[in-house]
Amino acid sequence: MARWNNDDWDYLGEGNAHVVFQYKGNDPRLYGRVLRLTKQGSAPSVAFDLGFVEHVMRPLLGGAYIDAAEKVTLPGEFLHAIQQKSHAQRSANGKADARTVAPSASLMIDYTRIFTPNDTWTFEIKPKWGFLPSSPKIDVRHRALKQTMCRFCMHQRLRLGNVSPDAPATRYCPLNLFSGDKIRMETALASSLRAPHKYMHVFYNGKRVDCQKERIARCRQLLLPGTADTRDDGGQVTDTVAQLLAVILRQDPILARIKDLQQKLDALDIEGIYPLYEKQKARPLGDYNLDEWCQVVETFLARDHAANQDRDKNDAMDEDNENDERQRLHEYVLSMTLKDCSVMVCVTPVKDRRLPNGRVVDFLGSNFLFEIKVVDVGMKSSTKIPYWYDLDGKIVKHNLGCGTDWHCRGF
Repeated sequence: MARWNNDDWDYLGEGNAHVVFQYKGNDPRLYGRVLRLTKQGSAPSVAFDLGFVEHVMRPLLGGAYIDAAEKVTLPGEFLHAIQQKSHAQRSANGKADARTVAPSASLMIDYTRIFTPNDTWTFEIKPKWGFLPSSPKIDVRHRALKQTMCRFCMHQRLRLGNVSPDAPATRYCPLNLFSGDKIRMETALASSLRAPHKYMHVFYNGKRVDCQKERIARCRQLLLPGTADTRDDGGQVTDTVAQLLAVILRQDPILARIKDLQQKLDALDIEGIYPLYEKQKARPLGDYNLDEWCQVVETFLARDHAANQDRDKNDAMDEDNENDERQRLHEYVLSMTLKDCSVMVCVTPVKDRRLPNGRVVDFLGSNFLFEIKVVDVGMKSSTKIPYWYDLDGKIVKHNLGCGTDWHCRGF
């Protein structure tokens, strides 16, 4: 019990299926780690989840972006104590529920303190959908809408009402971030830093910075180490940090890789996927069959390699082949995971750019060491396909009824 002391763990955050705690004690085996607890009845087992990330998502994205996690079994006393300790904070965040957590958990690297003992600034970016669909399965009555306005912006319009595309809450567009264009990427990142939303979180040495005044101070401290005043300079500091992040993300191929995978794995759009799902109802997909998922990835990567070797090769689905149909259903589920993953951009200023194994950018005469990791890549269930189809219909119907042109190809 000495190792698992609830006083050494602080509540960090949670989603629908997991609760995350950050280690603040002195045990060297646990320092720099976070503990992800799984809510019972809401997610696959920890063993399956770790296997899925290691053997399915890692081959797709590349080993450099996904670190291995460790399965741990927690004492009942510790689980009870840590849930009691965090109850008030979870309730304040609107997250607490009656579900208990499983005794098995994942011990993972804490990317918000990855450069300790040096300061660490971590920007957790949830980039969302990075492409406009081109599937011939899309209904001709709204094909033009889907091919000019991205899915994220359409969904925001439904969530927020028929607001102007210039409203602060709608200025972030994933197509800008994924574009590879310097100005468009800076626009996307600056809008996220200036108008905080759930698609970007900023951390400084393990602490999430939600207050805009403190966020400006920490951004200034990143650019000018040793300063941490909170003068409001009209957004100049946040714009400059957005420029730094754009330099890093243009140098690294991760966004291009995510976009490429999203698009190729979602070749049919949900309008083409849902009929296949209905057709295969008598033989449900093996969501919890890791061997089947590994075979899906192997088949996809082989097909993608062949297509890259022969650009004229037809990648169309064989509609009379049941295995091909099931392959496309699995691929769509993988694309939905990638549309909801998070990219962790970790940064710290350094004096020497010739660091061993260091990834350093020169920005405005200063050197910045960075690391990029991808998280939130657990399996999504194929049973959500009907929900995704219904939601797509609601989003399209709302946007068709708005009657205002809103194009996502530019700013």
